[in-house]
Amino acid sequence: GCGTKERCETQDKAEAQLASKGKTKGPLMSVDKILHELHVHQIELEMQNEELRRTQIELEKARDRYIDLYDFAPVGYLIVNGKGMIHDCNLTAADLLGRKRAALIRQPFTEFIAEEDRDEWYLHCRHHTNPQTRQTHEWVVCRPDGIEVPVLLDSLCVRGEDASLGWRIA
Repeated sequence: GCGTKERCETQDKAEAQLASKGKTKGPLMSVDKILHELHVHQIELEMQNEELRRTQIELEKARDRYIDLYDFAPVGYLIVNGKGMIHDCNLTAADLLGRKRAALIRQPFTEFIAEEDRDEWYLHCRHHTNPQTRQTHEWVVCRPDGIEVPVLLDSLCVRGEDASLGWRIA
């Protein structure tokens, strides 16, 4: 048996390809049979490698489309970890907050919340801890250049890879 259905199909295709190259004439002896099996497995591996290459190219294209959609969306997106630090953001959010994206990463998000809204922000973070729940609030965001921007922030509570809570914010 060849194991899975996909493996059997791949082996059958490899056998057919090997036969088309004229490598299996006459009855197979034990050494010939071993060589035949090795050729079949080699062709199988080549076919699997080609499929992996095609899949990798498709994944790279999908990743590039995601990055374009994320970075150039007309809405700012941020990921804030459970400690209130900015983990990631798109270019629109960086522009809204008045800084380069690299300068925002690992910065406390509260740095951008207006002083009069910070208590409400802290309460929001403290009570908005049920994963996959969404809340919407209005706050004022302060840019480094002193401009205050009223924003409607839609936040989704999520669990991070380390099981800690965080928020995806639009």
